[in-house]
Amino acid sequence: MRELLKKRMKEQKGFTLIELLAVIVILAIILAIAIPAVSKLIDNSRIDAHIANAQQIEGAAKLYFADNPKDADNKVTYKELKEAQLLDPIEDPHTKVEYDGDETFVTKEESGYKTQLASDDEVYFTGHSAQNYTRDMFRPNE
Repeated sequence: MRELLKKRMKEQKGFTLIELLAVIVILAIILAIAIPAVSKLIDNSRIDAHIANAQQIEGAAKLYFADNPKDADNKVTYKELKEAQLLDPIEDPHTKVEYDGDETFVTKEESGYKTQLASDDEVYFTGHSAQNYTRDMFRPNE
């Protein structure tokens, strides 16, 4: 019996066409599900990076306002924060270029801080404290 089984195993040389097609179909289904999920994950990671960048810029602005309490404008730009050496250059996660120095700014108001994050003529966030930003407030490049 053992010898018969060994002989049959030796005669079997590969997969049938149906087995190969089944594997290909299964892989195609997995890819059809995985590619959009990974794409969404990457987009969410970029948005989260924008939020973290806005929070970092707002934190630097709070330090700036603490050092300059008589600043009449109550507004500080990203460019001014870099010149004051409160920030290192920060890249936009989408375009990989630095945020716009004059269009990215923080204003100090009685109700709190308001942050605008902008890059390449695109405003991503505006009008809220960066600490309260969420993904649904993000305005993607289109």
